[in-house]
Amino acid sequence: MAVHTHHGFPEQDVDSDGVVRILSMIPKLEIIDMPQWSIVGRHCSDTTLRNFGKEKYLAQMVDWIAEARRRGADRVVSIYHSCHRQMVLSQLDAPPESRVEVENYLGLMARGLGLPLHEDKFARFSTLGNVDQIMHELAGEIAKSGIDPERARRAIKAHFGARDPSC
Repeated sequence: MAVHTHHGFPEQDVDSDGVVRILSMIPKLEIIDMPQWSIVGRHCSDTTLRNFGKEKYLAQMVDWIAEARRRGADRVVSIYHSCHRQMVLSQLDAPPESRVEVENYLGLMARGLGLPLHEDKFARFSTLGNVDQIMHELAGEIAKSGIDPERARRAIKAHFGARDPSC
């Protein structure tokens, strides 16, 4: 696996080093040495991407994932939730055979400790892109939370609806 890290800021340096150190303690888990991400900033937030340039970011992330695959990674691991989202989204336009699994480091830690795993619904819903199916699946949670179904549909459509690849 390849760990997506950010460096150049004290907090991110500590986070990255700590996560790699913890993950290296999991038996049978091989960490691929990868270039660090210091060019984007602290993490892959929407604001950071706007300032850096979304298209430039996307191209660099696609290249980074391709390099991870070339070096033998069958998955990439995120530390920050914003990076996780962007790694999932950056692969949507790629053919399925060139994609890699994106997993948060906490999932690997849970698996290493024998704890139950939680499904990455963001990744599944992003790949699915079917608003009606997502609405059907989440209907119980939407009702239980008291969210107006039409408001929920708009939010789901905005986040997980059919994508325009040129965006």
